Amino acid sequence: MNNTSFSARECIAYGWETFKKRPGIFIGAALVMSLVPQVINNVTSSVLVSAFASQGVIINPQHVLATVSAESVSFFLITVFVSIVVQVLVSSGSANFYLKAVRSPEALAFGDLWAPKFFFPCLATDIAVGIVVLLGLVALIIPGIWLSFVYGFSLYAVIDREHGVRDAMRFSKKITKGQVIELVGLAVFSFFVLTAGVLALLVGLLVALPVVALARARAYRVLVDASSESLQSPVVAA
Repeated sequence: MNNTSFSARECIAYGWETFKKRPGIFIGAALVMSLVPQVINNVTSSVLVSAFASQGVIINPQHVLATVSAESVSFFLITVFVSIVVQVLVSSGSANFYLKAVRSPEALAFGDLWAPKFFFPCLATDIAVGIVVLLGLVALIIPGIWLSFVYGFSLYAVIDREHGVRDAMRFSKKITKGQVIELVGLAVFSFFVLTAGVLALLVGLLVALPVVALARARAYRVLVDASSESLQSPVVAA
């Protein structure tokens, strides 16, 4: 059991202090990760609508499955596929970016948001963790929530240590053992930080999002350092 706990409050404070060191790059990263998926999804939708229109088929993206047809189903499946690809690229890039930020904020670059080599292991890990959490939610709500915290650092393990799906989930379970209550506290603090960002005319989210992401990456690093596996040299995320 991991007997060394971490402080949710300290992680949030760390996130804020690290943000202040390089606010420009963190705000830029928040903009990129927020806007790029929306832009790509809108462009994909527009291209498909135009392509179908050139064949005399009118598609309404807002009610794509209102009328079931080969074209509407194709439109739906393609847009979902693109959305999943983009989301996985964003989540893997974000994990890579913030893990590097915690390790060395001075050396951080926008290029660290691009980590395509982790696409397939991250996709597989997201699916596996999602299934486990869903089964927990179906059984009872509380076990599902608990499992979401237990396996919540699986993606970080994929990026940081290049673990496969099974090893990443085992590693996340190991480092979070005995720490779920404090992780819940971190989630609560993060909620309040994000809420403050929303109340600040949404512009505050450009600060709140990086602070919360940095706090979470900090929590991962503290838990790793407190585990027996911290004796092994971590793989530097590319």
